[in-house]
Amino acid sequence: MRACLVRQHFFTCVSRPPLFALQRPRSARASWVKSPRAPQVSLCAGMPRASSSSATAEGPSVASLSPKPCHTCGRVITPRAKWAKNWSEIKLCSDGCRSQRPGRRTRWSCGPEEPPLATALARSSERNEEAETCSTDVECWTELAVLAVAHDGNGVKVAPTCEDVERRLLEEGRPHWPAETQASEGDGGEKDQPNGHPLYTALHSAPGLRERVRRAARRLVILAPELCAHTAAAPFDSAPAGRVELVQGSKTLQTLDDVSFAKGPIGLRWVAESRPKNASR
Repeated sequence: MRACLVRQHFFTCVSRPPLFALQRPRSARASWVKSPRAPQVSLCAGMPRASSSSATAEGPSVASLSPKPCHTCGRVITPRAKWAKNWSEIKLCSDGCRSQRPGRRTRWSCGPEEPPLATALARSSERNEEAETCSTDVECWTELAVLAVAHDGNGVKVAPTCEDVERRLLEEGRPHWPAETQASEGDGGEKDQPNGHPLYTALHSAPGLRERVRRAARRLVILAPELCAHTAAAPFDSAPAGRVELVQGSKTLQTLDDVSFAKGPIGLRWVAESRPKNASR
């Protein structure tokens, strides 16, 4: 009896169609669910399709851009992808150079009893007799000092260096700082004095006196004359005509990379040039 029941169940399972055979095909099941759709008409039919190049206006590639000098520090500005579209408008390499760019003036008191200003300091300063004040462009003053030191060292066996320019600036400004500031720099001190003379503080402020002189020397060599700070100084008829070259040993620093990455003492060499008549610098 048990064997008969097992045999009957076996034949029932074999004769029953599988479950997937009873399911309706996907296309057949979806035909009665989906409603017929009207043909879609494009609104832009018949209009020319814009090319991908005109749709996304891209700037020049970074590889096609040439490095250029910073107008503050005189070092090289390397092209970047984020600057590719407005590369012609990039003139400064960093936010620090933007905040320290030439053209800013320092105001300090200059009464009738004040000693006369030196030539470079006088050319970079504007004196107000009524208010008894002076405003000085420190970057312009530094560039004029570099030119003066290079010219005075012309023909000397040992060329002057940027350290000589630092001493020249301190000598020109020393008669104008207070006595306590002079005493504080007695031991070769080039430390910033927050409560000292405004001119002394501006001269030693960031990026420091040493780097300020080197920046001025790089600008005079790399930038066009009209982009330098000293071109805005008061004209001086007896100013010598010429330009400055930077040297290290027997090598002349001429390229932008040479000037940007030069380390160690930097010498100054004066190259005389003929000046046209009725022209003042």
